[in-house]
Order: sequence, then structure tokens, then C-alpha cells
Amino acid sequence: MSNHGPGNSAGGASAGITAAQLVNIYSNLTFIAVVDPISPDFDEQDPLKMKPGNWWLPPTKKKAYDTNESYRFLWHAGSMKYLEEKSPLGRIDETKLSVYRSSTIFTQRQDTPHLLAVSFDAREKSVCKQQHGWTNISFRYKPAAGGARTYAYLTVLGQERQLAASGPEFQIPQLLPHIYNYEAKYDHHQKIVSPGTSHAGLIGELTLLLALAVFSAPIGRERQVLVNCVKPKMWRPHEFGYPAGHTNHRGVVVTIYLDPNNPHYSTETNLKSLEKGIFGAFYGLRQQ
Repeated sequence: MSNHGPGNSAGGASAGITAAQLVNIYSNLTFIAVVDPISPDFDEQDPLKMKPGNWWLPPTKKKAYDTNESYRFLWHAGSMKYLEEKSPLGRIDETKLSVYRSSTIFTQRQDTPHLLAVSFDAREKSVCKQQHGWTNISFRYKPAAGGARTYAYLTVLGQERQLAASGPEFQIPQLLPHIYNYEAKYDHHQKIVSPGTSHAGLIGELTLLLALAVFSAPIGRERQVLVNCVKPKMWRPHEFGYPAGHTNHRGVVVTIYLDPNNPHYSTETNLKSLEKGIFGAFYGLRQQ
């Protein structure tokens, strides 16, 4: 995959790119997101348990999944548009698109609110044959500009188990179950954030960020929530309360593709900058 023009600039945002250039890149940035809700096929593989905690473990064989439906969206400057099957981007063959990132994520039971993930499409690669198996989602801490605020970078293999700072300013239970809220009792396990810091918002792997939105909604309402609630640099709350979408055995594969109609801006470099918070938070309480 090749990067073009302004795409290369965003990745060097810390090396002299202007605020006006950042605004221009973000305003023109696009990618295609394919959301495939999945469920285990227990005829192919019996249910598994993981200790400690006796968590339910998603299948480890690539044939042990049923794909229930598929949604395709165009993300443009922070907003999601559903792509109808008859639209040019809606009917394009996915094998002809350039994959940026793919992840598979599963919920646990409502009383076990962790999210387990792998950083690939588990329908294409057997988890049992990979170096890293099902892992509880986690975070890295990334200081925002000025140092007074801290981003929580959402990832599969992070060092931190919870959000980066205390206080209610970024506790969005629709997106993240309470188990991921900052708690002082875990400080001895975590990198301590400077006193007085506050959340800059959520950034991180785009596949996981969109999966949070999917799981915030009841089954069958994913399309509605992604279009109505994923907004530029913020999350718009909806009417469904937690744990509406956190049902047992619920999974999703999210795949991010470069937009073939926008090669000037839809580049790996720019998507990496988006994940790193170069343009601001992906989800925040208020628009930045």
C-alpha cells in the first residue's frame, strides 16, 4: 500500500506540521469499515472456559464461527455513513480493497464485563495457532498536548488494565464497562499518572474503538448506533443503557480498509495518526 501527498505529513505531526494542515487532513480523511457480527458454532468446537475467573472463551478454530450479517460504512472526518449494497463502495469486492487493520472481539456475560480480542479476523486464522490468543482489551497511556491531559490508547496488548485517570469526566458506561474505570487500588499495578491530570479521551486501534460502539447497542441496532453516535472526536450517547449489548457469546469482526476513492488522504500513515490522537480524541465527552 502506498501513501500519497498530505498522507505522509500527518504521521510527522510532531515534526512541524501546522494546525491548519492537521485540520485539512482530518476534514478529508476517510476509511471503509466492515462490521461482521458473529457467533460461535458449537457444532464445530465445544464451549471453552478460561481460568482464573472461569470466563467463557471464544472459539480457537477458524471454522467455529457463524457470520450473522455484514454492515459496511464510510467513516469521513469523524462521522459514519452506512453504505447501501447498491452504492459504488457498497458493492465493491472486499478482496480488491487494501486492509489496514482487522480485529475480532467478544463480550462476556453481563456479570463478567470484560471484552476479549485478537488482532486479526479469527475466521481466517485459527487463534490456537497464533502467538497471542484471546486477550482482555487494555490500554496504553499517552499524554495529550500540554501534558495536563492523558489519552487512553485502546489496544489488544497494552500494559494498563484501566483508564488513565480518576474522576467522572471520561466514564462512558455505554462504551466501556465499569471494570475498565480507573480505580486507585490498582495504582501499584499501573504507571501512575501525574496528579491533577484528566482524560483527554479514547484513542487507539480503530477496530476496537468501533467494536465498543457495536457492543453498546442491542443486537440488530448496530447500524443505527454507529451512524447516530460515532461523531467527530466525540461519542453521542443513545437510549440503550449498559448492559444492553453485552450478551453472552456475542462477537464481531471489524475490518478497516483504505478508501480507494480517496488515495490522497486515506492512507496508512494518516490512519495511524488518527489512532495515535494526532487529530484529537476519537471519543470524548465534548467536541474538541
